[in-house]
Amino acid sequence: MYGLNVFGEEFAEKTWKIRQKRRPDPHYMGKVLSTLRQIVREWSSEGKAERDATFTPLIEILRKRYPDEKARGDVKIMVPGSGLGWLLL
Repeated sequence: MYGLNVFGEEFAEKTWKIRQKRRPDPHYMGKVLSTLRQIVREWSSEGKAERDATFTPLIEILRKRYPDEKARGDVKIMVPGSGLGWLLL
């Protein structure tokens, strides 16, 4: 309840009273779960092993292909399926 109280007691009370009138659509729940998995994979310490296994080979190839660090700022690379963008950073 602590997190809700940040927005004020009235907000917290109203939030507790909200009830879903119908069950969530499995299609949309799948999208939510996929997004949550991407967040864990790309931004948490738990996802580090998967990031390393996936991103390290790509980064090594790019470093070999573009050895001049000063010229890398001009390189544009499209990364399909890069999830939430961690690789871009």
